[in-house]
Amino acid sequence: MTKNNNDQQRNRNERDNRNERNNNNNRNNDQLQREEFGSETDIQQVRKQIRGEEFGSETDVQQVRRQNQKSEQNKQQASFRGNRNNK
Repeated sequence: MTKNNNDQQRNRNERDNRNERNNNNNRNNDQLQREEFGSETDIQQVRKQIRGEEFGSETDVQQVRRQNQKSEQNKQQASFRGNRNNK
């Protein structure tokens, strides 16, 4: 093998080792969470619940989008009227 091929192979090996360490860390973290919360706890469900509490479960996302859209339309109309009056 040439030096370049050796470097490429070493880089691939290092990348594979890093990926394997990351995978092991993720498995260990999941295992620790299962031990902490109990094996019957759905970790993903807990994460979703935490995000819901963070943003407020009472928030109606569709309503917020409609309000944002209406606000944007009002701004555009006001801008159009302002430009028309300045001519």
